[in-house]
Order: sequence, then structure tokens, then C-alpha cells
Amino acid sequence: MEDRPYMVAQSYYGFEADDFEKTLVVPGYSSFLIVRVNSSNLVLAYATMPLLTIYYVLIEEENWFLYDFSSRNGTWRIYENECYTWIEAANNVHLNPFVLLDLNDTVNFEFKFSTRKAGSQVFKITVGNPHLIQISSKSRWDETGLSILNLVVTSNFNLRGYTTILVTIPEASLLCPITCLAIIVQCSCPARKAIVYLSHKYVSEHEWLHGLSENSTIEFNFLKELPVNYRPPSTFGINLPVSENIYNADPSKPKYRNFYELSKKTGRYKQCAMKKTREECGCTDEMRLSSFVQYSDCRQRVRALLIDEKISSSLFCIFALHCSPSI
Repeated sequence: MEDRPYMVAQSYYGFEADDFEKTLVVPGYSSFLIVRVNSSNLVLAYATMPLLTIYYVLIEEENWFLYDFSSRNGTWRIYENECYTWIEAANNVHLNPFVLLDLNDTVNFEFKFSTRKAGSQVFKITVGNPHLIQISSKSRWDETGLSILNLVVTSNFNLRGYTTILVTIPEASLLCPITCLAIIVQCSCPARKAIVYLSHKYVSEHEWLHGLSENSTIEFNFLKELPVNYRPPSTFGINLPVSENIYNADPSKPKYRNFYELSKKTGRYKQCAMKKTREECGCTDEMRLSSFVQYSDCRQRVRALLIDEKISSSLFCIFALHCSPSI
């Protein structure tokens, strides 16, 4: 308090002891709160807005006024008004929903607002990260006097991240059960969305797991059984793999083409991490058939492709609604 600008005020009409905590109001200038009454014509007051205060300025008595804003004598008080407003999610969404948007996905929200206070401001919308989404709003009044807000939220193409959308009623009382709705939006590819490759030739699960037999309708070299602890070649050459993914893993055997220091520093087990033998990895048939990176240790066979051979494929996006309990 001692570092704040203060004013020593003089009054020819005299101050009283009850002027303690009263306010000297100076129009166009900072007001001053009386903190000590020294005498009948001298008081000490602190500035309520120090940035507007200029030192060593004399303010004549007719240019300031004395008001009692203190609560000491019960002259005034601050209290929260009763609740006049109600807000609800009209389309039965949660009060604080979490929304996952894929690229260019759009979601719609509808909220209703009712009030008994005429002329009150209806909705205020605040977006935490406006660069991540496109948002449009439209409000209207229905025949019963309810204000309805429609929000259309669209994720921007090729942008990932989180943002919040706050829908508030600025004039709502804090005694109301709901004064603000927070919508959390995540813009990214959904975790359950996957790209599935469909081969132009059908390969059964038994053939993927155990290889092609003499009775198979597919040519014998269509599938390739990978070497133990195989890693694909890199741009540095066929004998210098640097991929972190290991296929057909067996921790009891050396890594495939692990000749150079760069290769020795890369490549890590996932399903076989901290295991000593292949049997301890616990690979299931579902893991051996999976194309997910986390199960590369269990993958034994792949589609064989010669250097000059061309391949045409079909890719489909699907949502995995259920996960196998064994994976």
C-alpha cells in the first residue's frame, strides 16, 4: 500500500472522523480512497487508478466530490441478482461435449435460451483457436419467446489440434445453474479410422499364417516369408536398414543385416520388447494377420513384389467399431 500514489487533501469546510473509507471522486481523474483522517482539514488518500495519477498536482476543492461507497455504515452493498435466464442444449448434446472432427467434417449444435429480463444480451461466442475451425452462427426467436442459437462448426483442411468454443450469456446471474457451455473440439483423424488394403487376389487367413500349399489357386511366389528379425532396406542401400520396425521378430537371434553402426542404433522390438525368445512375445493369430505397426514383430509373411512389377490396389477407409479381445 505504501508504494501506491496517494494524495494529501485539504478542505476548508473540514473533514470528520467518519470520512474514513470514503472516496474523493475527481471527474476525469483517478479517485482517492481516504485511509486516514489526520485532522479536520487534512486526510491521506490512496489512488484507486494509479496509472491516471500525476504527482504534485493541486486539485482545488471545488473540483472533487466526497462520496460514501463504504459498507461500514450499510449505505450500499454488492449482491448477486436472482436467476432470470435458462440455457439448454436443444438437440440433447451434453452440456460440455467433446467433439472429434475429421478433415472438413461439420457438426451442428442448437441451444435455447429463455429470460424474464427484457432487453438482456442473449449469446456470446468465444473461440479459443479460431484458425483451426470455421464457425458460423445464427440466432432467432421462436413464437414462445425463446432465443435459439444454431452453430455450424467445420474443421479446416489439413490442420490438427484442439480448440474450445464457449457459449455464454453475459448478463446471466451466477446463481443460475448454467451460465456457460464449453464445447471441446479435436481436429484430427479419428483413432478408430483405418485404411484397409484389398488385394486383387484372395488370400485366406490360413495361407497368410501357414503359407501357400500345393492345392492353392495362387501362384507359389505370391507370398514371401520374411527372414527372422527382418527390416526393409533404406535409401542408404539394401544392406543398411534404418527402420524402427522389425518383422518376424525373435529376440534370441541377431537382427537382420545389422552390420553398420547406424543400423545398430535403430530398430526396436514392440510386442517382443524385454522378451528373450519368440515364444515369450505372445503373438496371436490376429496379431500375425494385422497390418498395424505395433504388431510388426508378429508379421511373418507379406505380399511379394518383384523390382519391375507393378501393383494396382484398392484402398478403403473404415471405422473399427469393435476390437478383438485377443489383440
